[in-house]
Amino acid sequence: MSYVSQTAAALAPSRRARVLEALARDGAVRVSQLTEELGVTPVTLRRDLAQMEREGLLQRVHGGAVAVDQDPESPAKGTGPNQTVGTIA
Repeated sequence: MSYVSQTAAALAPSRRARVLEALARDGAVRVSQLTEELGVTPVTLRRDLAQMEREGLLQRVHGGAVAVDQDPESPAKGTGPNQTVGTIA
């Protein structure tokens, strides 16, 4: 294995940990934001996101990713016409 590929392999876990930290903090991440923060190309970041999605750590969406427990297609929990707004005392 060349020095460059060894270095890249060593950096991948660190990048992925930072992506997970951002997801935990913000609930969603954007590729454009992370490429600047991490100093990697969009292709590298998309590859990381794809691997993390296969591992069940996140869900990719157009332009980024969301935490696994969020469904980008559904409304926020507790909203909708059949949800109770409050309790009557």
